[in-house]
Amino acid sequence: MSEGFHVCNRSRGHCHILVMRPEPNDQTVPLPDLGGIQASLSKRNRHRKALLRLVFDSNQCNRLMICIDPEDIDFIKDFCAESRSTRLLQIDCALNDRYLTEHAMSLGLITAHSPQGAIRRLLPNLRDKILLERTQLVQAGFDNHYRIAEQAHINDTVATLDQFLALPPQTLRLEELAKDLFSNEDSDALHL
Repeated sequence: MSEGFHVCNRSRGHCHILVMRPEPNDQTVPLPDLGGIQASLSKRNRHRKALLRLVFDSNQCNRLMICIDPEDIDFIKDFCAESRSTRLLQIDCALNDRYLTEHAMSLGLITAHSPQGAIRRLLPNLRDKILLERTQLVQAGFDNHYRIAEQAHINDTVATLDQFLALPPQTLRLEELAKDLFSNEDSDALHL
């Protein structure tokens, strides 16, 4: 699962953009009936571009935000090559031990009962993996690649979100959204 899914999901109500979680090539993600292409992971992977077009069309939206695990760099390359209007937002969460522990739990790598020694050994490996994935995204040289980071100044985050979302100013409260994106709390700024 993408490290930034919770951040992506927080933007959903605020931006009026459909958000798919966590990604279309995850068998656990329920998809509408798309003529059978959604039925199995092998079909989803074999027909990735068609799947995304069908999801887009079936939701009758003019924008679609998809949270993709950065580990699947080939999927990202395919998708970004499809259209010049595709934008990529890289979301860099702080990689502190608390976050990494919660991330490892969400991936099923550890449980609440895992020995502390095992967790201490796992976290540096998980941190290194995420840092490598971030580097690979940057080195891929995607057009329209935007990046926000939890540690960034609020003004930088607001400016990047404004460029990435490219929505009319009256539909956004970017400063409130930027303040709450990395929060674990629900925010009224996200619900217009």
